[in-house]
Amino acid sequence: MNPPGLPVCEDERRRASVRRAGLAGIDSVTVDPDQRGLTVTLFGTVPPGIDRHSFRIEGGRRVTGIRVVGATVHGCADQDPATDVHLALDQRGDTSTYRLLALGDAFDPRYAAHEFGFRQHCPTGLDCRPAGPPPPPPTRPAPAVDYLTKDYAGFRRLLLDRLALTMPDWAERHVPDLGITLVEILAHVGDRLSYQQDAVAAEAYLDTARLRTSVRRHARLVDYPMHDGCAARSFVCVETETDMEADPAEFAFAVVPPGRLSDAGPVITGDVLWAQAQVCFRPLEDRRIRLRAAHSRIELWAWGNEQCHLPVGATEATLRDGELKEGRAHRALDLHLGDVLILEEERRPATGAPADADPTHRQAVRLTRVTPRIDAVEKVPVVDIAWDPEDALTFPLYLTVRGRTAPLAVARGNAVLVEHGLDNTWGTGATGERGATGASGSAAPVFTAPGHWAGGRPFAPSLPDTGLTWSAPFPDPAHVAAAQARQLTLLPERARDRIRNLLDAENAVGKATGNAGEGSYGSKGESQEGRTDGSDAEAEHRSYGGDEAEAGSVGHGGDTAVGDDERALRTLFGEGTLRAVGFYEDRRRALATLLSRFEHFLDTKLRRLDALVQQARSGYVLPEEDVDGELAQSWGPDAQDVLPDSPLLHGPAARALRTDPRAALPRLLLQPVAPAGGEAPESGKKQGSAADRTPRAAREQAAGSAPWTPCRDLLSCGPRSRHVVADTDDQGIVTLRFGDGRAGCLPVPGTKLRAEYSLGNGRTGNVGPAAINRVAFRTLRPGGITRVRNPLPATGGTDPEPVTDVRRAAPREPFRRLLRAITADDYAALAQQQPGIQRAAAALRWNGSWYEADVALDAQGAADVPRDLLDGVRQALHRYRRIGHDVVTSQAVQVPLDVALTVWVDPHHITGHVKQALLSALRPGPLPGGGRGFFDPDALSFGTPVPASRLIAAIVAVPGVRHAEVTRLRRLHGTGPAIPDDGVLRMRPLEIARLDDDSARPENGLLELTLEGGR
Repeated sequence: MNPPGLPVCEDERRRASVRRAGLAGIDSVTVDPDQRGLTVTLFGTVPPGIDRHSFRIEGGRRVTGIRVVGATVHGCADQDPATDVHLALDQRGDTSTYRLLALGDAFDPRYAAHEFGFRQHCPTGLDCRPAGPPPPPPTRPAPAVDYLTKDYAGFRRLLLDRLALTMPDWAERHVPDLGITLVEILAHVGDRLSYQQDAVAAEAYLDTARLRTSVRRHARLVDYPMHDGCAARSFVCVETETDMEADPAEFAFAVVPPGRLSDAGPVITGDVLWAQAQVCFRPLEDRRIRLRAAHSRIELWAWGNEQCHLPVGATEATLRDGELKEGRAHRALDLHLGDVLILEEERRPATGAPADADPTHRQAVRLTRVTPRIDAVEKVPVVDIAWDPEDALTFPLYLTVRGRTAPLAVARGNAVLVEHGLDNTWGTGATGERGATGASGSAAPVFTAPGHWAGGRPFAPSLPDTGLTWSAPFPDPAHVAAAQARQLTLLPERARDRIRNLLDAENAVGKATGNAGEGSYGSKGESQEGRTDGSDAEAEHRSYGGDEAEAGSVGHGGDTAVGDDERALRTLFGEGTLRAVGFYEDRRRALATLLSRFEHFLDTKLRRLDALVQQARSGYVLPEEDVDGELAQSWGPDAQDVLPDSPLLHGPAARALRTDPRAALPRLLLQPVAPAGGEAPESGKKQGSAADRTPRAAREQAAGSAPWTPCRDLLSCGPRSRHVVADTDDQGIVTLRFGDGRAGCLPVPGTKLRAEYSLGNGRTGNVGPAAINRVAFRTLRPGGITRVRNPLPATGGTDPEPVTDVRRAAPREPFRRLLRAITADDYAALAQQQPGIQRAAAALRWNGSWYEADVALDAQGAADVPRDLLDGVRQALHRYRRIGHDVVTSQAVQVPLDVALTVWVDPHHITGHVKQALLSALRPGPLPGGGRGFFDPDALSFGTPVPASRLIAAIVAVPGVRHAEVTRLRRLHGTGPAIPDDGVLRMRPLEIARLDDDSARPENGLLELTLEGGR
């Protein structure tokens, strides 16, 4: 059985290669009848000296931690093809799946693990038939808008009629007459005043308001965030022949139609960009971009096998990494945690032609684990990578097929996350992508604040261009805080793993030297040199996102990875603790002491870590200074993964392409322009006052050059908050709105503000794959770039929300969003909104001191709720709970059923086929034609009754069934009648019926089928 993370291969040619390489592997595992021993069959060259320390058992559900207490080898140690090793165990296992690991470098890593079970499953006699996936929803057109118009004819007629009464002698009606001129002037003024009165009355209500700014503010009163669109995003892969590293502000990517620049390469100048580009993109992440030639095209390693593929749902793969020369690995890849790779089908498996490759078989993944190793059989350096389950493959990716040598799929690095739009300050003589006004000014506009008293109107300048870019926050602060909480919870376990690795190394050195006392780090370092079996992987981990800061520290320039671990122990426990446990006299005993008394030695640090975890779970992003100043000094280099700008915290690659236009903010920055020979005037204070000489005023004056950043509104801003609101009208013109000195800071009269913004928004950025084909640089002139392309289409581009949609949706918003949990139903509704939860039920209970909200959860697609999901829902409900309420989350009360059915089969149908169809229709899982089984966890929820009539209807719907009867329908081990009197088995509000019909776990429900007839 393949270890997890390896491709599923239909042939096993590697076995012969393993034998030629002088390595061994596990062929099979047999459980003794008394279940207290295992017979392990090995193939290849089995090394001598195998004992109980050469094997380890992992897994188990109820029974875990099974140890090997003895090992007996049957046969010669160098015998081939097979050697049996009998392992004595300290206890029996349960019915779950276990995994036997062979330890040591003499075993091939692909065959060093084997899964087995202590209970053999009974044969069912049924054919295996895989289930198929189910199908997708529509949109609606915007309704037509009817605008009313008015003129001044009525006022002119009224004035003439009035004058005919008051001045009967004046009968002149010719246009040149002065009286007619005065009448028309008064009619015009009256028309304007009437229009203004009607406009004020119309804009005062959401149903009649016509201006976009008025509708936006009405919607804000009911907490409905009207959006102004969002920019599209995609990943661009840059193929290069030379390595380079540059600031993201240097790059600009463009869509140039085919044939327009037929003889030009992928790199163009800024002038060509403005003249020929249809759509421009800019890098989204504010970190330096590293381009490596080896990352342009990375081969996916199939371990020398044919007919290999990564299945649907795969989260691991192996990459080829350079060559092995003279026993040393010459690696080419420089992958780090958080890097994005694009897995792409390069050739169609059926034909092997690149032109036939399926363009939908491309997926972006963000690396969460990078482990270098060496394939000792093929003598090739490789890298094991893993990515988030949210990035799991949605299609089978074929690596090799029988009869074809060319690889079918590749991984592409140098992936840059880009967003539609370009800054108006990019390049020379341009303002980025032209807006709808056609403006392409030569510099960022500068506005001078005249003060709110000038002309009685507030300072509200307008941008000269339309099409301002609205960008959703990336990474989302809430996701970063949640990822920081997860990384913080891993710090103690990483520290334990570090101690275990050191202890294993000491045991290995002591065993190799025959010294049962203290080990030697130098011996371990010497034993790693010249080995090609992957044991140098940990030393090479430094170049793959490991502890770069620790490697190469002053005073330890020549240390190995073990030296880094020793310095990490000093940071973790302190020099005094290490000396107290005798670390420098007997390392093995000291490490065992540190591991066994881990919580005692780090009690203070663990309590402080729990406080930081709670802080991060509440949505607070731990700043970089806190991580560097506290965590790095307490937990060593492992704390670097908690930095807020770490790409590892940015979440899966799929999340980067999902945009929420209601959370989007404009790409806008207002930079104060310092006058010649001085600093920018202080905001919100008159110059030269006595207060300017106070320390507080000095700090404010130093902060006078801080930029003004955008926000959605100024309601939560303080008097010193430098925020500005960008209001977009119906023509797309953006007006900047500042605070009044109480809600938001007010610019001082005379302040000059330079507007730096990005242009490009909406659905125009949703370009197809391979549409982004050019790159331009602001100041650099790099060479070696051979191709620029986006393997995936740009998505997420959204046009501004129509006013009519806002009128329809805003009034119902307060009833759709629940912001506070008061009743038990509120807790259940909020819990059901969390990802991974299908349904929830809650009850308020008095625990003797206060009320406790007991929330029962039903997970999506599973009968059991994972522990981390329970904790996540409880943390999410904490912000909604009522004061005085405690929140407790638990799994729903599972009620196993005992069901017996008698089915009469049509004489023309095979009984075995009908039985298989009946089990598929009743058991949990997807049905071949779509839908779920009758007792699937997604089909049953809280309080859902089980009526016998529906059960019979589901059975009769199976082809070949003539008649069916329910002979038993009750709770497992329940008392009372076999079938309820009314034929309906009812559940309590927090109970969920369950029937898995699993012989290995009969406590989850039993199904008894009796078939009569058929053939």
